[in-house]
Amino acid sequence: MKSPRVLVPFSPHQLWPAFATFVFLALILPANPFQSPWVASLSVLSIGTYASVFGILAVSTGTFIRLTGLISVAQAGMWAIGAYAGTIASNNGAGFWGAVLIAMIVALAVSLPVGVVALRSSGLAFLVVTLAISGLVVLVLENAKELTGGTSGLLVKDNSVGLVGIDLSDPLRRYYLHLGLLLLTVAILAAVVHSRFGRTLVAIRDNTALARSVGTAVLWRRLALFGLSSALVAPAGVMMAYQQSVVTPNNFDTFSFLEVFLMVILGGTGAVLGPLWGAWILLFMQPWLAGTQLSDPNYRTLIYGLLLILLVRLMPGGLGGAAISLKRRLRSRREPAVPQAAGEENRAAPTRKWVERPENRGDPLLIVDGLTKNFGGYRALDGVKLDVRQGEIHGLIGPNGSGKTTTLNCISGALQPDRGSVTLLGRSIDRLNLDFTARLGLIRTYQQAEVFASFTVAECLDFGSDAGERSGRPRLFTARELLELAHLERIAGKRVGSLPHGHRRLLGVAVAIAARPTVLLMDEPAAGLSAVELTALTELIMSIRSAGASVLIVEHDMKFLLPMCDWVTVLHNGVNLAGGRATEISENEQVIEAYLGSRR
Repeated sequence: MKSPRVLVPFSPHQLWPAFATFVFLALILPANPFQSPWVASLSVLSIGTYASVFGILAVSTGTFIRLTGLISVAQAGMWAIGAYAGTIASNNGAGFWGAVLIAMIVALAVSLPVGVVALRSSGLAFLVVTLAISGLVVLVLENAKELTGGTSGLLVKDNSVGLVGIDLSDPLRRYYLHLGLLLLTVAILAAVVHSRFGRTLVAIRDNTALARSVGTAVLWRRLALFGLSSALVAPAGVMMAYQQSVVTPNNFDTFSFLEVFLMVILGGTGAVLGPLWGAWILLFMQPWLAGTQLSDPNYRTLIYGLLLILLVRLMPGGLGGAAISLKRRLRSRREPAVPQAAGEENRAAPTRKWVERPENRGDPLLIVDGLTKNFGGYRALDGVKLDVRQGEIHGLIGPNGSGKTTTLNCISGALQPDRGSVTLLGRSIDRLNLDFTARLGLIRTYQQAEVFASFTVAECLDFGSDAGERSGRPRLFTARELLELAHLERIAGKRVGSLPHGHRRLLGVAVAIAARPTVLLMDEPAAGLSAVELTALTELIMSIRSAGASVLIVEHDMKFLLPMCDWVTVLHNGVNLAGGRATEISENEQVIEAYLGSRR
């Protein structure tokens, strides 16, 4: 039986909100209720035309925030670049559609090098970098007077728009032109959100370390979305230039973009349509404010700031988030609680049996030689050596602070060693980063139960399977087989964020196996597991070995670890203390004294 795929097709319950929204905007909103039916209101058309412009900005910005978790002001700069590039192209005979195309190309070309720099930061640092980028764009526009007209701006010489011989310059047709471009933008971004690419970005947002550990190239995927978002906001700049017949730098400053952020927060990023709703609601609030003393721009900025604070405090998910939360609450009332595995409450802890091992070890897959790592004046590793052979479970043990996790970090590429070498299948990997080593077949797990919190159990496994499929390595198990091995088949449709620690821990191991490791690095996988969960973990690890892969495992639970190990390396104070078969290590006096404890 095939497990659910990460790629989620559009379904009727996903499409009807978009259909209802655009039917309302296209047919109901333009009608003037005080005149005969379907007579367009010029004031509504004017506001709606601008609302489509800001809707494109809000949806593009909101989708970027949704898929990356990064708050960006860079779209303001790309919007300005699109407006000026399009205006210059239009004034040189390109026409509206040519101006839109040129604006998108220029914005994309500028965004890629900018994104390479900005996306190497995260959190507040990313926001500050994008803020500086947008400020720099406005500064250039103000000072490049020969090209941009400086603070006076650029006039659009001919703002007429046509399509296949039809003039789209009158208010009603321009309204529908802008609405159509907004619909196209929403359709593109909705397709991205529901694609495998979009799900990968969500996985990166949820858990960047885990996504990298199965071979996901984080920077390039985020850069692709950054470029797409920049290209999509560029037409909004051209649309605004044609609508007002002039563009000036102050149209694109940070305070102007505050309005876009308010739209995003009002609508929420949980749904693609959320920021669109926010844009239209906020733009149609302005005529109401115009009839009061609050029409002054300074008062309006104050109102927007206060509204922003209230929304973040009272409705952090916005309108879209509130709708999604309500839907999930209603659905959760109909769903049963996470079931306990059949007979789980009556299972006893298994008796650990020492597994018979062949006399000769297989060929080495992973060789670590002379690994040294310093942290300031502290030497965490000093010449560590070990090798992991074909089809072998290799234990790495030692007291706390002996350098076990640091060794895994240096092997996997999470840290760069100061000296020494790491080779995988004869290839040097000690200078490669984490996602690159993962693509070569060196997959790892972590001390914490690392999962993708917004995915279901099945979607997590499908994500790992997709990463393994891209590698071209032989598949070890299907997603369905892994669900059964990890005893998770009964909760395959549950969201991971609601699962207990043990299930999350087993799922993290199963995701790593789904990525088709040649060598799997495991860092204390048994921590916090019950006896029954330890049984499932043992089955998973032994299944990896049976499938032909190898495991390097750090663990403190010797009753769990030693019976399954083919070979054990012992570290103490960052150096090799001993190495040998598990039975030999359990009898080694030095190891007993330093780590295992005296016999009684």
